[in-house]
Amino acid sequence: MTSRRVALYDNTLQMHCVTWGSPSAPPVVMLHGLRAYGQWFEEFAEAAEADIYLIAPDQRGRGWTDCAQDGQYDTDAYVTDLLQLADNWPLQRFAIIGHSMGGTNAINLPARYPERVSVLQSQRKERTNTDLKFAA
Repeated sequence: MTSRRVALYDNTLQMHCVTWGSPSAPPVVMLHGLRAYGQWFEEFAEAAEADIYLIAPDQRGRGWTDCAQDGQYDTDAYVTDLLQLADNWPLQRFAIIGHSMGGTNAINLPARYPERVSVLQSQRKERTNTDLKFAA
């Protein structure tokens, strides 16, 4: 596992991300639920990192990511953050997994930018569900 901070919005918000796997593997962005942070996916990521490149950001106001200076914590703000993250990484097209609040944010990204998302998985179950499948 490695850690990286990404500057969003001309450096007005620093987003903390943890990653697993090789950057040359297919990218998968994982979005945590309301009361969690990126490292919440560690158990799954350690099992999957041989095949995919996993990126798990702490969403705004969570974990080591900055709080929103504008006070916005709605779906629009989270989706805009995710698009900024993808642009700054850079990730042109990627799979996305979201749990709970992260699932809401994950669903809304391809609804607005379908060309950016290759696979979408929204989880509402507890993290013991490890039967996720990825498209080639």
